[in-house]
Amino acid sequence: SMVLGPGSAAVIDTRAHVLVAMGRWREGLSEFERAIKAGGPDFVRLYQEALIRHGYYSGPISGIYDPTTWAALTDCLEAGCRLLE
Repeated sequence: SMVLGPGSAAVIDTRAHVLVAMGRWREGLSEFERAIKAGGPDFVRLYQEALIRHGYYSGPISGIYDPTTWAALTDCLEAGCRLLE
């Protein structure tokens, strides 16, 4: 079962999406990075898949938070894309 404490990746991820929806994408990016630290490669893969759907990333779904993934996530958030949609 998934633990949903304040430090859980799922809770941090939700906070990231809310911040981005409020137009606070830089804070949202920091929270996405916290979610990656808490959730590991599974969360990176989720974000990579979403970034591919939105046209910001064309690399492998590797689960590795590398500079290419970071740049795609940053570009997407700055442009106001919604990773969940």
